[in-house]
Amino acid sequence: MATVELITKNAQGALVRTVVGLPVGAVFWTAAKTPPPHSLAADGAAVSRTTYAELFAAIGTTWGEGDGSTTFALPDARWRAPWGSDSLHVGTYYSAGLPNITGSASWIVAGGYSSPSGALLWRTPHFNHRALLSTETADSNADLEFDASKSNSIYGGSNTVQPPALCLLPCIVYE
Repeated sequence: MATVELITKNAQGALVRTVVGLPVGAVFWTAAKTPPPHSLAADGAAVSRTTYAELFAAIGTTWGEGDGSTTFALPDARWRAPWGSDSLHVGTYYSAGLPNITGSASWIVAGGYSSPSGALLWRTPHFNHRALLSTETADSNADLEFDASKSNSIYGGSNTVQPPALCLLPCIVYE
């Protein structure tokens, strides 16, 4: 069991030292750029089954076979948020995803009424609806536009699904 020293301040501002034990196989995050003693970066690397025998006994090949005989894979916690689960799902990776974005638009030709909703909006606000279904000349073009940010401001803030984040080094205890 590895130990981690935590230093905090009490209500009076004095430093308090606490030593906490972490079992082999425990994953934790550090603000340091290298793993502390008795731990490895949880980066998906294949490591020796004999050198890290205690860790291999604890997690086995849950996160990957390695070379199938002398190595096994560590969990790859880089660029991933931990997600609590039951024991059946330990060792599972999930990909990013978002629900589908939908919208609709309707026309009532006789009344010239339109009602786009969701992520759909009219690019040109003034036009003659009858021109869409007849040979009459339109007052202007009727362009329908799709913009997910119109349905929720979370869209468009990043090139990926990105909640507010703090980057730390994921580590796993090996002895």
